[in-house]
Amino acid sequence: YVLVFTGKDSEVKTIAKKEPQKVSVTIKAVGDNLIHSPIFKACRTEDGFDFDGLYTHITPYIEEADIAAINQETIFVDDTQTFTGYPAFGTPTAVGESVANAGFNLITHATNHTYDRGYNAMLYTMNFWKQYDHITVLGIHESPEKQQEITVWEKDGLKIAMLNFTYGLN
Repeated sequence: YVLVFTGKDSEVKTIAKKEPQKVSVTIKAVGDNLIHSPIFKACRTEDGFDFDGLYTHITPYIEEADIAAINQETIFVDDTQTFTGYPAFGTPTAVGESVANAGFNLITHATNHTYDRGYNAMLYTMNFWKQYDHITVLGIHESPEKQQEITVWEKDGLKIAMLNFTYGLN
């Protein structure tokens, strides 16, 4: 029990003490989903691209996590002429589709490659992720105001603040 003293007359109130609640959160993270040109060339199909095979063996582990994070190192582009590897990456959106299919629900995008294809590619990438309501994207923002907002994930009263930064842009 907790005793609470209130007012000038030191009135005492007794409040029942709550037992601490155990909360379990499983976080699994994969880092640097860095798509070099030999990878997207190997995943080319007659209809476009299929990157699902890159994630097949980790999907069961990702599915069991509360927070399944991946650092999407490279930015997405929609023009096949701008699909490039090192040093200035431009990645097919089919990679994002496969990441979503694998079960990731947290994408970190603040990397030194975020601006490799310029502002429009960054906007294109942000807009691409909007089709996935269950995925949280960190590190790229539509405005300075959105950049100042801190994403907070909550489970059973436990709150986890999520931030994503990079040291610089290429």
